[in-house]
Amino acid sequence: MLSLWLNVLASGILLGLVYGLVALGLTIIFGVMRVVNFAHGEMVVFGVYIGYWAVRIWDVPIIVAAAIAAVVMFAFGYLLETVIVKRFVNRPHHYQFIVFIGLSLLFSGALLVTFGPDPRPTASQLSFRTVSLGFLTLDLARLQAAATAGVLIVVLGAYLKFSSFGRSLRAAADNRLGGLVVGLNIPRV
Repeated sequence: MLSLWLNVLASGILLGLVYGLVALGLTIIFGVMRVVNFAHGEMVVFGVYIGYWAVRIWDVPIIVAAAIAAVVMFAFGYLLETVIVKRFVNRPHHYQFIVFIGLSLLFSGALLVTFGPDPRPTASQLSFRTVSLGFLTLDLARLQAAATAGVLIVVLGAYLKFSSFGRSLRAAADNRLGGLVVGLNIPRV
């Protein structure tokens, strides 16, 4: 019984690291821009589908598919920020809520119409492999995803702490007016 509980706990921690990476993006958007992006989850799903189709169509490794999805979604996010988000940053929060809930519904509908309601399983070399560590039996794919998410969280934390742009980003999140006073280009940040 203890073994079962430890395995459930370990699986929850591994999945939590992946969710933590997704939440970190949402936190940075809210912390810096003061915008609650209700469409963030749908954008993550877009990225997952891009990776899924890259694997299915081009037969690339999952890590390459993830890189392709990241680049495409960065471009999409930048376009979205330039065309829509920038216009609502300084408006009252209820305007932002309406816009982002509308985008969330639009993206959800587009995903449903395009891909349907059925889940799409992926099979990789890691799909059915496990690693045993004492009482724990961990899914290798989940372990790899959690390790990648953990590394990305640490790298992002180091970037935000030690790079000049990271310091600018933290300053803009902490005090927008103070950042403007010391010469930060807040709209760029």
